Formats: sequence, structure tokens, C-alpha cells
Amino acid sequence: MLAALVAGLGGLGLALAVLPFQLDDAFITHRYAANVLAGHGPTFEPAAAPAEGFSSPLWLALDLAAGAFFGVEAIPRAASVAGCLALLLSMAALAAVTDQTRRPAPWIACLLLAISGPVAYHTATGLETLAFVALTLVAVAGLTGRVPLWLGAAAAMGGPLCRPEGMWIPVALAAALTVVRERDVIRRGAILATAAAGSALALLVVRRAVFEEWLPNTYFAKPPDRLEGLRYLLDGLLDPWALPLLALAVIGAAVGGKWPRAWLAVALAWALAAVLEGGDWMPAGRFLLPCYAALAVAAAGSSALLTGSRRPRLIVLPLIMLCIGGGALEASRVVGLADASLRTIRHEDRRIEEWLAEAGADSVAQIDIGEIGFRGTLEITDLGGLTDPVIGRAPGGRLAKRFDLDYLFDERAPDAIVLRLEREPPLDPGCEGTVAAEDLRASVERRVHGGPRLGRDYRLHRALIPDYGRTPLYGRLLYLRRDSGIPPPAGDCRVSVAPRKR
Repeated sequence: MLAALVAGLGGLGLALAVLPFQLDDAFITHRYAANVLAGHGPTFEPAAAPAEGFSSPLWLALDLAAGAFFGVEAIPRAASVAGCLALLLSMAALAAVTDQTRRPAPWIACLLLAISGPVAYHTATGLETLAFVALTLVAVAGLTGRVPLWLGAAAAMGGPLCRPEGMWIPVALAAALTVVRERDVIRRGAILATAAAGSALALLVVRRAVFEEWLPNTYFAKPPDRLEGLRYLLDGLLDPWALPLLALAVIGAAVGGKWPRAWLAVALAWALAAVLEGGDWMPAGRFLLPCYAALAVAAAGSSALLTGSRRPRLIVLPLIMLCIGGGALEASRVVGLADASLRTIRHEDRRIEEWLAEAGADSVAQIDIGEIGFRGTLEITDLGGLTDPVIGRAPGGRLAKRFDLDYLFDERAPDAIVLRLEREPPLDPGCEGTVAAEDLRASVERRVHGGPRLGRDYRLHRALIPDYGRTPLYGRLLYLRRDSGIPPPAGDCRVSVAPRKR
């Protein structure tokens, strides 16, 4: 437990450096909680029918509890605190399942995971990622007998409620049982798998009753691309931190006995889950964190070589130091990434909100819907389809939905539309000029822009163009309805917002 505490505090030090940045997707769940507490039900839009556009019913329940006890404004902070507690629980689980007869083993497992970019980035940024890691670790630990079976079963039940891939827990358990085939372990595995499957089945029934669908809307909005999932896996395992971690896990499985081999099999199962899920757009390997955690347990098996002859130590120790050093560098990088996002993109989003307020807009259509939705009262059309069943169930992949544009322009008819830029278009001070399709970031944005309705019903009001060398550009175009009565802005419509000072 000393190893868990020290490593956990080190990981928390890195994770807290990311704050006050939170991921935009986290605010989607926060807004769902705010609407439920306001009596609107589980919906992103108060006047819309319920649609499951969040990824974690368990995390929504936590947001609801925080909002009920401390107020809606406290929900983001409560989510960060819960992520930090989940990191400490993950460290405790790692320490519990490593071979404690070899003193360095718990330290190896805990430090290799805690001092890393994925943990630094995803612990306090508002999503359920670290909670899911903790649940998967405790669930599989139930096989080992080093945590009570009831606790492992409770974690297995919580997995499907925490993340959609929690339904993969029985597969991870089966992977471990291919290595350890002892009768008592098989019995435990059957109980744990039953607990996970029962929870998944209950979730399906409740989802059907509440949302009238067997699958969440997010599944349709982000259909999995297996090839992208494979690229995601390769990128996630071949970086300067994960590659030595993988090497240590293979060594640990080779020399550490049956349980390190079982945890390596569990890691492979979670890697396959990330491929089948099609990867993720967020940095720092969010979908691979359960895989990384299992690799850390397997890597602890390499401690068997630290008490042997000098030659094996000269192999294992440099890999451990390389992994911890690479993890620290990656953590430093993602902390800088979060800081840059907060001072630039999020700072610019606040300016967009000011313009919308000045224009008296009550509704907007755009991709980045989380934070603007949580902080304000705008009616939002989600062009990504996460919270909008019509767009989410249209043909096409993530951010490439081919929905009927009449739905956007006639049925939703937002007062404003915000489109993101990949590169700067040639615009004069009056916002006259040609914006080409390739100037926009996402396929769905190019489609909205390319139809005749945008130019006929809306006019370009502002162009937010960063001029400090950001790559990718990530500018924004703000369109207002022509019948809004808002005059064109005085002066140059092209605006560059300087990064917020630290």
C-alpha cells in the first residue's frame, strides 16, 4: 500500500497540473445531469425527447449526486475529484494483485502506470476513464483471491454501467482463464462473468424502457472503424512510454509465473476491445488505459530478475527507467497540451459565446457542444450527432453524417451555425470571399457549408482566425440567420483572439 500511495500521489501531482482544463465531452454528461435535476429528464435538450448521448450511466449518477448536494455549478469539480479517487483506487488494486513476496513488484506496477501521459491527461479532465480502469482491475483481481470475491463481483457489475466496453469484462476474464485453469479460479471467473453479464442485461432493459433503444445513440453517432482501431492500437503501443512497458510485460509474463501471463492475456483482450471500438479522437490513449493497467501488472513479474544475476538486472532496470522517464515526458507533453487548449481554443470559444449573446441568438448548431451547452441556455443542434438521434442515426461515420439538410435548416432552424476551419480562407474585411470545402475540418461541416441553404439563409458574421501559428488551424466561422436583424460587425469581421495569459 505504500507503493500505491506514493505512486498515486505522484500521478495526482501530474494530473492536477492539467486543471482547470476539462474535456469538452465531459460537459455533455454534466449538461445531462443539469437537465435531469431541472426536471427535463435524461436529455441534452430540455424540449427534446430523451436520447442517450452520454457514455456512462454510472458517471451520470455521480454528476446527479454532486449536483443535488452541492449545486449544478459544482458538478465539473466533483467529476475531477472522483477521477482522482479512482486513480488512488487503481493504484491500490495494482499493489494488491502483484506478487508481494517480491518487494519491488508493487512499486514497479504502480509507478509504471501512475507516471504516464494517459493517467496525467485522463484522471481529472471530467470523464469516467480512471473509474473504469479501477473497476476492470478490481474485477479481474477477483480471480486472484487477493480481493474479496464480493468486491470483484461488484466491480464487474459496475463495469458495463461505467463504459460501453464494460460488457467486454467477461472476455477479459476468459482470457485470464486460458492461462490459469485451476478449479477455484474458474469458479470465481464464472461468478464474476455472471455479475458483469447480469449488469449489462439490466442496463439494456433500462435503456430500452427509458430511451426506447437497445443501444445508446453514441453507438450510431460513432460507428466503429476497425482499421482506425488498429491504427489507434499501434500508435498507443509504439510510443516511448508504452513500448518499454510492453517489453517489460512480456518479460514479466515469461519469468514471473502464471499470474503475470494471465494479466498479459487480459491486456491483449483489452487491446482487442480498443480495435473493435474503432479507436478514439482524444489524445493519450483513453481506450487503451485498461490494457496499460494490465500490462503494468504483468510487467511487475519482471521483478523476479532483479534478485538474480547481474545480466538480467542490466536488461530489466534500464527498461523500467526508460518507461518511467518516457511516461514523465509524455505526462509533461499532455499537461502542456491541456494548458494550450485552455488558453487558446477554449478561450476563443468564450469569444464565440460573447458574439452569440450580443446577437441575441437562442440556438446554435456546431460540433463542440459540451462546455457551451453546460454553461449557457442555448438550444444546441449537435452536428456530430452524439445527442441528436436524427443526425446520429444518419448514414456515415463519425463527423461524416449524411443527414437530410432540411432537418437542420427547416426543422431545427438555429439562429447561428459555427463551423470549424482547417485552413484560413481568403476573406476581406467585410467577410466577403470564398470559403472552400477543404477549408473546413469535418466532412459534416463541409456538407452543411456546401449546400445552397447556408448561403441563402445565413450570412457570415465573424471569422475567428488564430494568427499565432497554430497547427492545425482550428479557426471558426460564425454564421447568423439573415432574418435576425443583426447588422454586420463594424470594422474587420476577421478577428484574432490572443491566447489567454497563464
